[in-house]
Amino acid sequence: MGLVRRFLGRALTAGIIVVASLPARADDVAVKASVEPTVVEVGGQAVLTVIVEGKFRRAGAPELPPLDGFDVFESGTSQNFSFVNGQVQSSLTFHYVLSPRKEGAFRIEPIRYTVGDKVYTANPVTLDVVAGGAGIAPGPGPGAQDPGQGGIAPSSEESIFVAASVDRDTVFVNQQVTWSLGYYTDGRVELLRSPNYSPPEAEGFWVEDLPPQSKYYRTLHGRQYLVSEIKRGYFPTAPGTYKVGEARVDIVLDNVNRRGVFDDFFSRGRGGFGEPRTLRTDPVEVVVLPLPSAGKPTGFSGAVASDLVVSIVADKQVVQVGEPINVSVEVSGVGNMRTIAPPKLADLAQFKTYESGSSNDSFKKDYVVSGRRKFDFVVVPQVEGSFKMPAVRVPYFDPELKLYQVAQSAEIPVDVQPGTPEDGRKVIYAGGGDDFEVINRDIRFIHAVPASLPVASRPFYAHPVFFALQALPMLLLGASVVVERRRRRLRSDVGFARASRARREAERKLAEAERAFRDGNASDGFGRVHAAVFGYFADKMNAPVAGLTTDAVEAHLRETHASEEVTASLKAVIDACDAARYAAGAADVERGREGAARAREALIALERGSR
Repeated sequence: MGLVRRFLGRALTAGIIVVASLPARADDVAVKASVEPTVVEVGGQAVLTVIVEGKFRRAGAPELPPLDGFDVFESGTSQNFSFVNGQVQSSLTFHYVLSPRKEGAFRIEPIRYTVGDKVYTANPVTLDVVAGGAGIAPGPGPGAQDPGQGGIAPSSEESIFVAASVDRDTVFVNQQVTWSLGYYTDGRVELLRSPNYSPPEAEGFWVEDLPPQSKYYRTLHGRQYLVSEIKRGYFPTAPGTYKVGEARVDIVLDNVNRRGVFDDFFSRGRGGFGEPRTLRTDPVEVVVLPLPSAGKPTGFSGAVASDLVVSIVADKQVVQVGEPINVSVEVSGVGNMRTIAPPKLADLAQFKTYESGSSNDSFKKDYVVSGRRKFDFVVVPQVEGSFKMPAVRVPYFDPELKLYQVAQSAEIPVDVQPGTPEDGRKVIYAGGGDDFEVINRDIRFIHAVPASLPVASRPFYAHPVFFALQALPMLLLGASVVVERRRRRLRSDVGFARASRARREAERKLAEAERAFRDGNASDGFGRVHAAVFGYFADKMNAPVAGLTTDAVEAHLRETHASEEVTASLKAVIDACDAARYAAGAADVERGREGAARAREALIALERGSR
């Protein structure tokens, strides 16, 4: 019987590991949206906040609806995870800056958030956009450097042009470089629709969108230009020489208003829709210096920041043996705080320590990225006495001072009292899939041996099924390891998580498009096909959907060696969607169904080719 008990114990242990490794069910998830302020001027700013709360573990981003009348900028994410009785409680807050380009009353919906196979929708929000005032800043004086790389301004004949620059061209690894795009116009020509901005590619950088700057006037060539700026923060990840690539702004000029006369319908560009023009900036080169080797403190893990502060807080300092203490360590400073590694609490023989959650906040005041990270721990004292939790040390490099520093918290005194015999017997903790619960302890009584024992005709351990079952615990254990590694990667690697769900998300959107076509709503159907294709490539490229262009999609297809047939099919689908969105009469139900089918076949072929 001892062999049977050991076998059952091993199988039960492996089964518990598998169950603990499975992702939490997407139950009780709530998505809420709000916008502040609710009335804003054209060119102003409103902050859209999306809050996701509930029992889930995947930390993806919400899906915003098309916001054609706005410039949209990500403005920070706050995350908070906690573990209660083996259940994961998550709270995610996403901030977006909306800069409206035209007047009107806008209703923003639907805002979707996907957990597993379920899609949750936030409440709609409304935003009223009114005409802007005349409060435009005067901008730099006449002696300021002209726009353009190398201080060379465009010719005096240019009425509309763009120029890009960086605030510094030599930085250390993970030090912020602020890139600015200036859109200049002197008012001599008018546009038929709002400019379409495509951000630059920048391999080797961690990118943060920054809120748009207020417009200002600038004098060049004796003429006054109205300047609108877009800013982005770039954090280089490795030493070397890198380039922030060219940015593109697509515009459509109104030839009638420019010339003052109506020459001929066909002289207004292609198809009578004005004259398309593409404005491009020059690439900007950035030299990235390695962190100095001299003076590097012990325990340095690559943190680069300024004014770093570390604090530690415990929810109680007088406890009994076995009573858990919730400890929070907060690290804040100027820089890309998302790269700060979790600090380590000093190993104390008198305590057992478990990680119980983390949260992250980022801020972008005055176009400088800063933030704070909070790490939660559960500390359980094992013996009585008076102790001190040692200070938490975080070594970092300050790029402004060009020096290594060490941020350090205070110590926390803890008085551990004896407690009662029942104290410490129930400790519940969940983290990293290793869930356990000690409920009770009892005495196993010894039973007397019976007078006689029956003799089996064939021992159970001689049966072939017994030997086959011996492999079951190892198979379960191996499966649990695979599941756990994937779950941890999905939780820590946003790019991998987005790429993993790309096909499923695209299929869901294509199904919505087919329902729209069945209902006779061709325009909505084409929009959903477009969202499915561009959302798929945004997930695969780990890039925001806003600003993703057809050129970027084609470049990605070339890099992944997609077949010419698949590339041509996707290009045809995108062109059909653009035609349906912008050209009257092009939104046909039958063409839409055919486009959705072609998109599905092309994406399936891409998935097969990537395996």
